[in-house]
Amino acid sequence: MMVNIVSPRLNLIELLADQLVQVEKDLNRRWIIFPEKRPGYYLRKVLALRLGKSYLPPSIFSLDEFIDFLYTEVLGFQKPLVEPVDAIAFLFELNVKKSGQTQQSSFLSLDEFFAFGQKLFRDLEELKAGQVQENYYTVLDSLSGEQLPEKTRTRLRRVSELYREFYARLEKENLSTRATRLEKVLVELKPEHLKQVDQIILGGFFLTSRAEAGLLKKLLGLGKTTLFLVEGPGLDAVLDQFDLSPDETRKIEKTGDEAAETEINFYLSPDTHGQILMLNQVLADRIPDPAWLDEKKVVVLPAMESLIPLHQQTLMALPDTGYNISLGYPLTRTPLYNFFDCLFNLIQTADEQGRLYAPYYLDFVLHPYTKNIYFPEPHRTAELTRILFHTLQETMNRKKGRLFWSLTDIMVDPDLRQKLDEHHQSAGLPKAPEFIKHLENIHHQTIVPFFEIKNIKDFAEKLIHLLDYLSTHSTARQHLFFGPYAQEFYQQFEHLKSSRLSRHSFQHLSSYFALFRKIISEARVSFPGTPLHGLQVLGFWETRCLNFEEVFILDMNDDIIPGRNKVDSLLPYALRKELKLPTHEETEKRYRYYLQVLLSAARRAHLFFVENSEKEKSRYLEELIWEKQKKRPAVTSQKPDLSSLVKSTTYRIDLNSVTPEPVEKSVEVLNILSQKEYTATQLDCYLKCPLKFYYAYVLKLSEKEELADTLEKAEIGSLVHQILYDYFLEYLGKNLPPSSDLVRLEKIIDFHFQKNFSEASTGGFYLMKKQIQKHLKDFLEDYQQEAVNLLLQNNLPTRIISLESKFKTDYRVGPNQFKLTGKIDRLEQRGEFICLLDYKTSSSEKSYRVKFDKLDPGNRQTWNQAIGSLQLPFYQLLAADHFHLNPAEIYSALILLGKNRLSLNIEYAPLLPVRRKNSSRQGQNRGVFPVGHEPAELKVYQEYFQQLAAVINCLLTEIIDPDKKFTPDGMLTGQCEKCPFADFCGQG
Repeated sequence: MMVNIVSPRLNLIELLADQLVQVEKDLNRRWIIFPEKRPGYYLRKVLALRLGKSYLPPSIFSLDEFIDFLYTEVLGFQKPLVEPVDAIAFLFELNVKKSGQTQQSSFLSLDEFFAFGQKLFRDLEELKAGQVQENYYTVLDSLSGEQLPEKTRTRLRRVSELYREFYARLEKENLSTRATRLEKVLVELKPEHLKQVDQIILGGFFLTSRAEAGLLKKLLGLGKTTLFLVEGPGLDAVLDQFDLSPDETRKIEKTGDEAAETEINFYLSPDTHGQILMLNQVLADRIPDPAWLDEKKVVVLPAMESLIPLHQQTLMALPDTGYNISLGYPLTRTPLYNFFDCLFNLIQTADEQGRLYAPYYLDFVLHPYTKNIYFPEPHRTAELTRILFHTLQETMNRKKGRLFWSLTDIMVDPDLRQKLDEHHQSAGLPKAPEFIKHLENIHHQTIVPFFEIKNIKDFAEKLIHLLDYLSTHSTARQHLFFGPYAQEFYQQFEHLKSSRLSRHSFQHLSSYFALFRKIISEARVSFPGTPLHGLQVLGFWETRCLNFEEVFILDMNDDIIPGRNKVDSLLPYALRKELKLPTHEETEKRYRYYLQVLLSAARRAHLFFVENSEKEKSRYLEELIWEKQKKRPAVTSQKPDLSSLVKSTTYRIDLNSVTPEPVEKSVEVLNILSQKEYTATQLDCYLKCPLKFYYAYVLKLSEKEELADTLEKAEIGSLVHQILYDYFLEYLGKNLPPSSDLVRLEKIIDFHFQKNFSEASTGGFYLMKKQIQKHLKDFLEDYQQEAVNLLLQNNLPTRIISLESKFKTDYRVGPNQFKLTGKIDRLEQRGEFICLLDYKTSSSEKSYRVKFDKLDPGNRQTWNQAIGSLQLPFYQLLAADHFHLNPAEIYSALILLGKNRLSLNIEYAPLLPVRRKNSSRQGQNRGVFPVGHEPAELKVYQEYFQQLAAVINCLLTEIIDPDKKFTPDGMLTGQCEKCPFADFCGQG
């Protein structure tokens, strides 16, 4: 036996190669064992370079591979390894077995058991590998379940019983586990089994399990085994584990320039993408040199989630031979996992009638894999499927309050079919029945099968079928890394399908989905590569026993290295310590050791970390920075400034608003404007911001509706308009009576809520209905009834002329003619006066007020600040043309329904003059017209109208003026904050 303590600055692989080439002819009679398999690639390459010819290589193993080799090839045992799901199945069956009888009700169901079955299997394996003796079983049983709920603990058999019976059952079934193979090798392996090997080399080990340490000690006792340990923190504990004293070892040091200290650089960033940005800056002057991209440079990813950003922002800029990825990426971070997760969330949240929660349904159908399923032949394109699902999204978003839909409801929805027919007519797309048939097929291929699952085998088969469907009927194969992702998912599903667990069933659908999530959470997709070319991209543990000239380590944060999670085990910390099983402390020691060895071996190291409100630098990084601070001379008695040691990056955010450029009017735009029908809303929009008018009414852009369980203000306003229209329709062409029909009002409100929100599932709609009922009753009693009676007292009957009527007129301004249109809520006649009323659910008149004292119709600069809205004078023009009246003689007012207290004062006429504060009738532009109004006030009213009419004429002329650009006037009037197009202008 020979034990060597190797300086970390020495290249262990080259050191071993130097020794092996001295026995070139007998290399195939040498065995080399490393903690993992990657060092073997490097060793074979170095040997090939040293020998310069073909050769019979030594047998090189990772420790797990070596144990399997001894078990199967040397000792001749042929018991296959049990899969984890099979192990859980055995444990479940053993837990429900008592005295030869199955008493299902007395023990945990599979739904309850599986949650910690994985933990139990891992713990049993650790107990086996830890060589726990039977005299510990009593304390094992008393403490092992102390972290479990009382109900679970009483229905779970004693761990010692499960421990004995589980491994006995595996023996009977002719199966093995990692721990039983190791145990068998320890017991059965004899020196005569190893006659065919001349030398065994053990390289780069640190702390191992008790049984693994026992095997290595057994090999060391053969007399032909050489152990190479790399010097680093905690190595004394390794010597103790192998029962070695320092006197039994020899040190191999590195001398001269090669022993120079590692140059370590630190980089701070606010997030992962900041790390990648800084990495790219460091690599910028290296990448152009092809010779630099070799296996002596490594990017280490302790957090595997950083792989995709690294690949997309760094590696894709390199040639294909310029890098090599060799690590396991968690399947839970893949788009394919997200696809299945969206599907299972959808099914889990279905109600008792099987209706699906609309937001989750939209999440699923708008997933990139779902919405890119090919439309059937002869079209065979994913574009039509995207059109289908975005149309469906638009349709469902408009059904406010309807949060649950059955699949049948979705397919027979008349609005969806109507919209699809419109696409057919306007764009020549397939007819609605073809879209609906395609939708039905997608439902039956993806959603429907998972509503009924017989057992775990049936579940696995349905998962495989769905993955097949995605692979062959969608664009998924074209997505980044879909191939390796899908292959690993296939393997997991096939294992599940053929497992012993497959014959079992769960009581609840959600348990199947939990099973999927548990299995996939343990799985990794490999990006296999060789270390023979290019910049290496490795996980942290893949760097063991390897030396690199330059090292780049990302995510040097404490929650990653060493991590804050305790050992996930049913065995409490005190028991694990007593049984000498690994704890989080051993994990921290392993991280510290291998990190220090990796850094010590490199000429240069670049350590990147994130620091923000949620993340802090690794404790090991803190130590490295402190060591560097101590070595740097301080100008004062204080320690060197940290900022001088750590390079940082921040995102420069320019908060200055960008002034958008005005948009010129092209020939095409002028043609649109000349043919356009103009509304009051459009004119108000143009007045406040011509550029917003351009986006909204020339380009016809609009905000996408979102599915919500409440109504927005505009939707509440539309609903109130519908109710009031139905109520006053009975009086159309008649005089309003002096009393209100509140019973009929309630019936109308019930009708509209039943029609529009019959399937609304939240209490918010019920409360809204009650609020609307109360408010409209107050409106009829406290305003309408009072107004009618007040007018009657003045011999002015109120007759309804029109309700919700749409008016159009060809309006001439000089040589130009414009098409004006608008829907007027209500026109009524009060004595000789025609009155135009517009309902507003707002409580304030501020947005509609006109400040005539600040308005100069001849000065364009005064219009924005003085005019709240041109809606009422615009409507007066429409009504006057229809009834052949002078528009200035039509009275117009707002009915402010949003006021908390409803009275006659909710009638607000912006064009009526406001008296001074010392007037006895202050604020007379409120109240019921024409009661209390004098002829002089009506004359002012007409003058005000003429001023606003002049503004309307100027705006219409300006809109079609080719020399007038669409300017961003909203920046001057404070319109940008709530503008949906603010991002377009750089104001968002």
